[in-house]
Amino acid sequence: MSNRVAVMSKIRIVLLPFSILYGLILAVRNWFFDLGLFSIYRIKTPSIIVGNLSVGGTGKTPHIQYLADYFQSKNTKTHIVSRGYGRVTKGLKVADTSDTAQTIGDEPKFYFDKNPQAQIIVAEERKLACQLIDKEENKAEKQIILLDDAFQHRHVQAGFTIVLSSFHRPFFNDFVLPAGNLREWKKGVKRADVLLVTKCPPSFSGKEKEKYLEKLKSYEVPVFFSSIDYQPLISLFNAALPSQIGGILLVSAIADTHSLLQELKNQYPGIPIEELKYPDHHDFSQVNLLDIRQKFGNFARENYILISTEKDAVKLKNGDELRGIENLPWFIQPIGIKIDKELEFLNRIEQYVSKVSRIS
Repeated sequence: MSNRVAVMSKIRIVLLPFSILYGLILAVRNWFFDLGLFSIYRIKTPSIIVGNLSVGGTGKTPHIQYLADYFQSKNTKTHIVSRGYGRVTKGLKVADTSDTAQTIGDEPKFYFDKNPQAQIIVAEERKLACQLIDKEENKAEKQIILLDDAFQHRHVQAGFTIVLSSFHRPFFNDFVLPAGNLREWKKGVKRADVLLVTKCPPSFSGKEKEKYLEKLKSYEVPVFFSSIDYQPLISLFNAALPSQIGGILLVSAIADTHSLLQELKNQYPGIPIEELKYPDHHDFSQVNLLDIRQKFGNFARENYILISTEKDAVKLKNGDELRGIENLPWFIQPIGIKIDKELEFLNRIEQYVSKVSRIS
């Protein structure tokens, strides 16, 4: 491990000049937006951006879902706007029942399946999606737009911005691409209305929070903490969950599995757990499924199971792709979100929404 760390450190040093150049370009770009030299569409409908400074792995999808659940519980018509990363289609598309993860992207498909009453729109130019919603907005009905991963997409301006930073990979310990994983300089977080530190461990204590908050003090942004609420496993193909699990093969195509792996180790101490990890947003092919089946066959003993995330499930359930895996004991790990000082967090959002509604 020490050799690997040493090699990575040397690579980062080599890449440092490129990061500085890239960071300067980003700084000039943001400066031009701040000066109003680049066009910005200011969304008329109440709107919230959920984004990050890092490249993936901060938990945007479950936090968007958390907000969607909240607003729908308040009888607020919810629109979710996403780029639709990895889809085979182009341009603006309003999701419908004929869509798959291939046509709208895995995250929008997840949102569509979880939120049948919401409108899911994918568009590389989020402005087009927001203009469509603004134009069609029913003034007699409460509305909210949730923009997935649009913090750096500054051609649109939402009314409220939430930036996520993973507890295990905090932005303040990182550096700009390609030497690090940041999409822009750390000070960019100051554009946010709220900074949400995600994937906090259950044991995160008051003193530890104070130390963490001290590191964030200079950024002058209200900070909240969230953790993952792991819920009971559900079957992907109607298999019965063994009363005593013998082993687990974790199959995933998400950016960061650190928290999930740790949770499985805590839940099932002492049993063998192996991971088969694909790149974030990876579309499982028949070759992949054959590899998974073979890997599981070589690994499995009595009461062994496979586990994947809900985001992976939307790709694994596609019709033709089921061939050869329907009889596997494959289970999905649903998750929710718990937010520390949740009432205060939601009050900040409600104050923004109420203010916009009064102005309208």
